Amino acid sequence: MTRPPFDPRRRRLLCAAAWSPVALTLGCGGSFEEDEHPDAQRLQQVLDDASSRSGAAFALAVHDRKGRWAGAAGLADRARGERLTTAHYQPAYSITKLVAAATVLRLVDRGVLQLDAPLGQYLLDDWLDEMPGGRGTTLRMLLNHTSAIPDYTATDAFREYLRGDRSLSGAVAFLRLVRGQPLQGAQGRQVYYSDSNYALLGLVIEAVTGAPHGQALRREVLDPLGLPQAAYPWPQQPAFAFARTYSTYLSPDPARPVDASEVTARLDAVEAPAGGLWATPATFVALLRGILWRRLLNEATRRQMQEWKPLVVPGVIEIPEFYGLGLMRLDQELHGETAFGHPGSGIAYSFLAHLPRREATFFLTINTGDEPEQGAYTELFRAVRSQVLQVLTA
Repeated sequence: MTRPPFDPRRRRLLCAAAWSPVALTLGCGGSFEEDEHPDAQRLQQVLDDASSRSGAAFALAVHDRKGRWAGAAGLADRARGERLTTAHYQPAYSITKLVAAATVLRLVDRGVLQLDAPLGQYLLDDWLDEMPGGRGTTLRMLLNHTSAIPDYTATDAFREYLRGDRSLSGAVAFLRLVRGQPLQGAQGRQVYYSDSNYALLGLVIEAVTGAPHGQALRREVLDPLGLPQAAYPWPQQPAFAFARTYSTYLSPDPARPVDASEVTARLDAVEAPAGGLWATPATFVALLRGILWRRLLNEATRRQMQEWKPLVVPGVIEIPEFYGLGLMRLDQELHGETAFGHPGSGIAYSFLAHLPRREATFFLTINTGDEPEQGAYTELFRAVRSQVLQVLTA
């Protein structure tokens, strides 16, 4: 295996045209209480059809002008024959960055942190001098991925960790995998998507709050939004039902996905601020709506989340895409429909988006994945997402 089952370049991003921040005037209400939705049958049929022809499991939650609804199809655990329900926790993957960013921004609103302050103001450890960018990298650069710090998930040592190597432990150890490497470009100008940024933010959160970042994220975001059905970081002994993840990339027979839940757990253990959140589908919808409307953040801060910077990945992304402060433009993913939120990918894929013109928010996930950007499950997920979009925009 020359590449890990998780390639950070797989994270799909945003749109080619710059735009003004969307006015968030859709009302309040981040809580999700399932009720009747006129499109419930159509949405459930989309999930059922995709699951029956592929063997993958899907979960979906929507909240729009018509109502709120959640549904699921397929097996959460293939070996046990356990059917997936809307109560099963699903992996956020990189959607977690939205929660980590909101935590940082809550601390900024209270004056505990400053967006344009350098890392050296909050992290005093000597190892920071070894990092590309050193102590001068600002929190804003970390939040919007303009720090140009290389991504530790792209290193050979991280690939070995995913294969079972236990010699590395803790965020600092993984961050040190990129020490001595040059910056990927000039800082503060364009986006170089890197999980190293959010690992550093996790350390900053711990430094200023005096608490593990998991406690801080719950105290600052999940609890104020009334979202108990979320787990962060992943517990050693989960006390809730969760969807197992499956991969064709790790299987000797691409037609028969293998259980890759252990690899997912290893990813979550090290990528906590960048990708360690699990929650029910309805919780993800309530999360995005809560961050945008429930006065979790002040209005000026919410608008700063939509100050977009262009993303460039040579040879991967050929047209400019955009990233804000923990928030992504998703227009390109949704066929030009104005949208923002965050996608996530690891062993499989998740997607959280808000369509402001439609006053619609949805979360979609599949529990089976394959070779980045090339496999049948990747294409199936995109097709199901397009069908969901058609229903919501009809």
